[in-house]
Amino acid sequence: MRSGCLRESEGSVLVVTLWILFVVAMLGVQYSKMSRMESLLLIHGGERAKARYAALGGIEKAAALLKFWNGKSSPGEGEALWPLGGEIELPQEGDVKLYAEVEDEGDKLNINTAKPEEIAEALEDAGMDEDKALTIADSIADWRDKDNNRRPHGAEKADYEAAGKSYGPPNRPFESIFELPLVNGVDWESFWEEPGLYRIFTIYGSKKKKPEVLEELMKGKANATAEEKEAFKLDEGEVYRFTVRAEAAKIEAKVTAWLQYRGGKFYLLEKRIW
Repeated sequence: MRSGCLRESEGSVLVVTLWILFVVAMLGVQYSKMSRMESLLLIHGGERAKARYAALGGIEKAAALLKFWNGKSSPGEGEALWPLGGEIELPQEGDVKLYAEVEDEGDKLNINTAKPEEIAEALEDAGMDEDKALTIADSIADWRDKDNNRRPHGAEKADYEAAGKSYGPPNRPFESIFELPLVNGVDWESFWEEPGLYRIFTIYGSKKKKPEVLEELMKGKANATAEEKEAFKLDEGEVYRFTVRAEAAKIEAKVTAWLQYRGGKFYLLEKRIW
């Protein structure tokens, strides 16, 4: 009898031991997975940080290159023209590839000073239908003016509340072009993609004119001629938008900066890191 109880006891101990070993093994597997995931996250985060810092440095490289081109009418031997509205590859930062694009903000409409009809005309020229163009133009005017009087196609606080928005027009000038997607009628697709409002409008432009170079800016030109390069002659007091894209181990980072050219130097006005 005692022998039978002993065997049952030993069997129970064996089962418990096997369960403990199984649990320990599973914990080990999970710990290994977590460690591997943490390592990948660290590597991923490190590559992203490296790409971001490289992109920030690329802004300075691009500005220096643009200053180098200032006043030149034709490329020298082994040199390449900066494509209008297109990218140029910058010298690599270690193993990070850098690509830069520059646009003259003076060729865009200033949304703080342009008349609603000028804004609507520029939008229609970019391919937007008349009703939406009028809505955005009047809503931009309502956003920046000092009163709460709604324009015929515009929007004031009540209209934003009716649309489920927790904000309304601040009744002041735009402080950043990135306020534009908050405006009634504007979304991120129309801002970044078609028609690409960030390429049409600015808050820094000094010229109140319809951007006649819009089509070329939208397409970009891979091989600009020496005459076309003159369009990038630096103007005193003008603002230029630089965008640098960095690629590091399939990780991409982007920096957009607005720099003003004064006295032979560039001064930072605003920047965004993506």
